[in-house]
Amino acid sequence: MSVQIINGTDMILVVAGEMVAHAKSHTISMVSEFKDVSSKSSGVWKDKMAMGRMDWSAKCDGLVSYDQLLCNYEALYDAMITRTAVTLVSCIRGATTPETPKPTTIVYTGSAWITSLEKTAADQEAVTFSVSFEGDGALAKTTAAA
Repeated sequence: MSVQIINGTDMILVVAGEMVAHAKSHTISMVSEFKDVSSKSSGVWKDKMAMGRMDWSAKCDGLVSYDQLLCNYEALYDAMITRTAVTLVSCIRGATTPETPKPTTIVYTGSAWITSLEKTAADQEAVTFSVSFEGDGALAKTTAAA
């Protein structure tokens, strides 16, 4: 059986149609609510039922750049200040971009709000940023074939 391990370098985050410039990492998180349905007959263990809502969020860390060809810090700043929802895509490089195609891959897409944006400028270090997103609606999973 062939195992296809994905190199994190190949995973990209696309915001509003543009790859995030000089990203170092990104994370997609999903949570689901479960309600306690324990009763006297449950004994010492709780019984749970998937009755609540689901939610998702994302965050990204990278290097600040003023490269106008990619989604840079300034584009993230503008979207946050104008309170504009953005479309996020998390995929393998080439799955939704005209770069070298990859084998069939899973693509996650959703609308999100920028909830925090931080820029750090330490002495003798590259300027970095961190951005956090809160999903607005579903995080859709699709398959992209190369």
